[in-house]
Amino acid sequence: MLELDELFGAFLERGYDEMDDQERDLFERFLECKDQDLLDWLLLQGEPTDGTFKSLIERIRRASLP
Repeated sequence: MLELDELFGAFLERGYDEMDDQERDLFERFLECKDQDLLDWLLLQGEPTDGTFKSLIERIRRASLP
């Protein structure tokens, strides 16, 4: 999905390098979720059942802001 590519691209450029190993492991688990779920969560159209993703979602969203 183009929207996910844009959001993740911005995050990889502006936030990924600041993550520690544990946060990177969480990001890898996050990427294993279904694309539609990822998009819904990132566009605030739903919430993940795994609460550990909430702070990651916010970081990804912040990185996509100009």
